[in-house]
Formats: sequence, C-alpha cells, structure tokens
Amino acid sequence: MSKKIKIPPKSFWDDDRWAHENYQTLLKMYANKWVAIFNCSVICANEDLRHVKNFLNKKFKGKTVPLLRIEDASHVY
Repeated sequence: MSKKIKIPPKSFWDDDRWAHENYQTLLKMYANKWVAIFNCSVICANEDLRHVKNFLNKKFKGKTVPLLRIEDASHVY
C-alpha cells in the first residue's frame, strides 16, 4: 500500500526561500539554533529542536512551517 505524499503549500516555499535569502542576517541573530519561519519571520528559535517542535505543535498545529538549523560552521561532524 502506497503512502500519499503531502506537498507543502506555496507559503511554505515562500518562507523557505526567504530564510535562505536572509541566511546571513539570521546567522548574526540565531547562530547554532533551530529556527521556525512563518510569514517571512522567525517565530521560534532555540538550540533544542524539541523546544521548537513543541512550540509549533502548540501554536501552529496543522501548519507546515520550515525549520532550519542556522550553522556558523564552527562544528565538525
């Protein structure tokens, strides 16, 4: 049985594009944090992804919101 894939809405892609276009600004403010973007604004930022996901589940349940890790390149994986 195949699983139906849900395609994110246009607003998701607009927010994702905005985040990448403004990455340098976000880096200055949110280095090494997870950020959630909605309506071309940061709605939550934290070092702990669980905190950001909990916030989204409480305040934005059902919305598809881009999550990005803003890396300052100081980490080695």
